[in-house]
Amino acid sequence: MSLKIQTSNVTNKNDPKSINSRVFIGNLNTAVVKKSDVETIFSKYGRVAGCSVHKGYAFVQYANERHARAAVVGENGRVLAGQTLDINMAGEPKPNRPKGLKRAASAIYRLFDYRGRLSPVPVPRAVPVKRPRVTVPLVRRVKTTIPVKLFARSTAITTGTAKIKLKSSELQTIKTELTQIKSNIDALLGRLEQIAEEQKANPDGKKKRARVAVAAAAVVAVAAVVLVAAAGRRPPRKTQLLRQARPREKHRLETMAMRRGC
Repeated sequence: MSLKIQTSNVTNKNDPKSINSRVFIGNLNTAVVKKSDVETIFSKYGRVAGCSVHKGYAFVQYANERHARAAVVGENGRVLAGQTLDINMAGEPKPNRPKGLKRAASAIYRLFDYRGRLSPVPVPRAVPVKRPRVTVPLVRRVKTTIPVKLFARSTAITTGTAKIKLKSSELQTIKTELTQIKSNIDALLGRLEQIAEEQKANPDGKKKRARVAVAAAAVVAVAAVVLVAAAGRRPPRKTQLLRQARPREKHRLETMAMRRGC
């Protein structure tokens, strides 16, 4: 009489060794096939550490991954109780498993290899870096052209200044000439007085006296002409007074000459 070792019902350990050595049995007619039948069939490939039977499927936990793969190769596609078994490694899921299969959430996550089945994660497009806008200060253009009125005014001021300078220089020249003429006239007058005194001492020179008077009058007339020519423009008030004084002085000289000649 052989002693049968009772296997554990635990087939949901999450460690990698247990998951890689676990066999999934799908499309199982659990109404006819019992746990003991499953253990008997799969124990010939190696020591069965655990076995759990559910409605429509079962799990067999081996102690070694090599034994589990041998059981998958040997029993997959076998007809048991009128149904073809779908057997594969629990850690390597198949797409043709029956619907309504219930497993622990941790086992389900472990069964699917997300790296192989999921589409590659799209690489996010590089967002273009927005460059900060450089704000350029708006510089208003200032008209550099001088207004016509201002330009005309400045031109008039410049012209007026030039005219004033020219008048001042002309007046200075006229003043110098008048001073020279006055000194010459004073010298002539002094000479006439000297001649008159000499003629008094010599009463016989009446003709000479007349000639001297005429010469003096001519000198005075020439001096007056020179003064008028020198003052071509409107002279200042001082020059006007000198002009007004010339006829009186001429008259005085002529009167003196006539008196001395008599």
